[in-house]
Amino acid sequence: MKGLTKTLSPGCRIAAVHASGMILDKLIASKVSIDIASPLLTQRAVLAFIRSRKLKDHYEKLRIALEVRRDRIVAAFKERLGDRIQLQPPHGGLNLWIQLPETINTEELLVKGLSQNVSFLPGTACYTSHYNQQFLRLSFSAVSDHDLDEGVDRLIQLIKNEM
Repeated sequence: MKGLTKTLSPGCRIAAVHASGMILDKLIASKVSIDIASPLLTQRAVLAFIRSRKLKDHYEKLRIALEVRRDRIVAAFKERLGDRIQLQPPHGGLNLWIQLPETINTEELLVKGLSQNVSFLPGTACYTSHYNQQFLRLSFSAVSDHDLDEGVDRLIQLIKNEM
C-alpha cells in the first residue's frame, strides 16, 4: 500500500494497493461499501502517471532533494549545537527528531518560537506522558529552502538562548 498525499500532491487523497485474489476482492468490497464518491478523474490521472514510470523518476528526484535538505539541517544543528543535543535523522522520513537537554521544555520553546515565526511539533504531542518534553520533531519537507534555512537558524538561536 502506498499513499500519494505527501509525495505526489498534498490534496491527492489517493493510495495505491498491490493485491490479488481474495484480499483484492475484500478490499474492493470494503471500498464500495464505504466510498461512493471517489474522484475518478484524479484516479485515472494518477494511474496513468504510475504506469508511465514517471512516478519512479519523481520519487528518485524527491528522495535526493529531501536527503540534501536533511543533511543540511543536521549539519547546521551539529555545527552550532554540537553534543548539547541529540539528533535522530530519519532514514526515509520527512521529520528530524531532536532531543534537547532536560532543562528545556519544548512546549514553552514552541510558544517562544511561534512569536518568531518558527514552528515545530513538541514531542509531548506524540507521546502519552510529559516525560518526553525535551523532544521535538522538525519537518523539513513542506517549506522553501530559504524558509527552512531561516527557520533552522532561528530555532538554533532559540535553543541556545534557553541553554
